Amino acid sequence: FICFVYFAVLNVVTGVFCSSAIETTQRNPEVIASSMLNTKHTYEKNLRQLFTSIGNNSEVLTLGELEDILRDEMKHAQLTALEIDVNDAWTLFRLIDADRSGIIDLE
Repeated sequence: FICFVYFAVLNVVTGVFCSSAIETTQRNPEVIASSMLNTKHTYEKNLRQLFTSIGNNSEVLTLGELEDILRDEMKHAQLTALEIDVNDAWTLFRLIDADRSGIIDLE
C-alpha cells in the first residue's frame, strides 16, 4: 500500500512539474518569436518553390502568370497548402504590387 501511494504522489508531482514547464514555455517570448520566424521561413521557402514551379525562369510574377496559376489545379492546390485562398490571391497580388506595374518580384 505504501509503494502504491508513493508512486501516486510521484505521478502527481511529475504531472504538476510538466504542466508548469509547458505553460512557461508557451508564454516565453523567445520561444514564440522563434516559432513565428520558423513559420515565416517555411512560407518563404514554399513561395519560392511556387515561383520556380511556374517555370518562367525569372524571379518576377506578372498578372497574366497569376491568372494562369489560378487556372492550374496543381498550383491552385499549392496556394491552398500555403493557406492562401485563391479568391484572396488577387488581393495579395495587389498588396505586394505597390507600384501598380502588374509585376511582383520574388524578393
